[in-house]
Amino acid sequence: MQANNTLPEVIFDGKVENILIEGINILKLVQDNKDIKIKSIDLVGADFNIYQYKKTVEDTTKAPIITNLYDRIKKDINSIEIGNINIVKGKMSYDPAGKLDKKKPFWKFAEIDLKFKDLLVDSTSASDTTRFIYSKEFKTAIRNFKGIMGNDMYTFSVEKCDYDHKSSYLEIANLKMTPNASHAAFYRPKNHAVSEATIDVPFLQVKGIRSVDIINKGLVKAKSISIRGAKFGIYKDKSFGDPPDSKNGSYPNQTIVNLPFALDIRELLIKKSTLVYTEKGFNTKKEGVLTFGNINGTMTNITNVRSLVRQNPWSELNAKATFQGGSPMTARLAFDLRDDKGRYEADATLTGLKAEQINPVIKNLGMAETESFNLKSLNYTSKGDAKTATGSMELIYSDLKVNIFQKDEETKKLEEKKVISFLANLIKVRTDNLKDKDEVKAVNIVSERPFFKGFFALIWFNIFDCTTAIAFKGKAPDILKKGRTLEGIPGGGVKKASPEEKKALEDKADQQKKDDKKDAKDKAATQKKVDKKIRNDASDKAKVDKKKAEMKLKEDRKAEEMKKEGDKKVEK
Repeated sequence: MQANNTLPEVIFDGKVENILIEGINILKLVQDNKDIKIKSIDLVGADFNIYQYKKTVEDTTKAPIITNLYDRIKKDINSIEIGNINIVKGKMSYDPAGKLDKKKPFWKFAEIDLKFKDLLVDSTSASDTTRFIYSKEFKTAIRNFKGIMGNDMYTFSVEKCDYDHKSSYLEIANLKMTPNASHAAFYRPKNHAVSEATIDVPFLQVKGIRSVDIINKGLVKAKSISIRGAKFGIYKDKSFGDPPDSKNGSYPNQTIVNLPFALDIRELLIKKSTLVYTEKGFNTKKEGVLTFGNINGTMTNITNVRSLVRQNPWSELNAKATFQGGSPMTARLAFDLRDDKGRYEADATLTGLKAEQINPVIKNLGMAETESFNLKSLNYTSKGDAKTATGSMELIYSDLKVNIFQKDEETKKLEEKKVISFLANLIKVRTDNLKDKDEVKAVNIVSERPFFKGFFALIWFNIFDCTTAIAFKGKAPDILKKGRTLEGIPGGGVKKASPEEKKALEDKADQQKKDDKKDAKDKAATQKKVDKKIRNDASDKAKVDKKKAEMKLKEDRKAEEMKKEGDKKVEK
């Protein structure tokens, strides 16, 4: 059948060790099978293999549209009613790629327990939004799930997953995603720099998730998602060079808005987690590591539902962490969900950073090192969009000495250029920048995003440009800014805002304030109309209720009078 392309799109095989059916009237079922009623069904040791087979030729035959299970059975059966269905110690493998390979299932569930309560299949249950898979109550317990994803590049696994439909609660333990190959093997077929990710989440909890909304409305909705003790890793080998692919439209807010499904996550909580970013430098061929430890943060209003965006157009992340092993830092990122140009705001603070904490990163990635450095405090703010970032910074530090490195073309090793380093420290480097002592601040530093770089690269460029604007007495060495252009292709750059650009930025800010003011005014006017309607409706209802009360009072009085008249007649 596979050779003739006549297999159905979904096929399966399987076995069940034990089946126990209670509360079924066999005689009635034989005589009248229009209404099937069963008290309970227990399946123990079920093992199923499901294959999503893809046909090689498009099937042009027309068939009636079947939307649900009842449509399939209504010609012969009026209803199916089952009190309980229990599947215990089940197993399942699923191959959505049509490989039909039992040895290497795409997804594999080592153990599944499923419980369905009050299952009803009839003309009304399919549209009953309180039911999931036709059941009033549904619980699942999955143990040791494993799947292959990302063109066979990653293995995704879950040790434990429990879901309760009635309480809208999902809990996952030990969720992991790991590459299936070494760094070299991962990059070999790509031959350019891409992000290789690892995820290790010991605990994930979702509250207020409604599976019926996902199925019936295509809406992924949750009140809160909590992640605790997670470790996220990103590895990027820049020695292959950046791909000349456009990153336009990839900002977080643009990605959320352009999702192919509706999303509404009220709150994402991250507790005691870690992010490690490792990059292999293009020039040095060495790795630099940035570590953000003990991350505790909250992201709110993650949605692309238009009505919710109109109510609150900003999604905001607020987080605290330690940087490079102990320096306290805070960060705020806010994304405008209305704006298709990727408008954002960012703030960050950092205190207590020493040279030894950042030297391995700067030397391996930036072709320089800080011989000595004592950062007391950093305060950074920026606003921007998909094209540029405009940032300002206050940077208080002392005892800064910089060594500049270049690669020896013969030995291919990094060597310190002592003359350049000496001149840089003597002429260009600002050794100290102390508060109230000729403090230099970076104001309205504009950085452009190269088309092949994403949002976080732009933020990093702007932070770097603000830092060099303070730390250097003039233009920073060009070698520190490598990586912002592709050879032969125009890229981004850095510049201080000219008077004209400052005025344009101020005009843009003023216009944004006017727009925000207008939005607030429109929102207030709309709310005023809503409040007025509520008051009018309440007033109208009060009038109607008053009129009804008056009519009832008249009727009661009339009834009382009629009763009195009747009593008088009886007395006579």
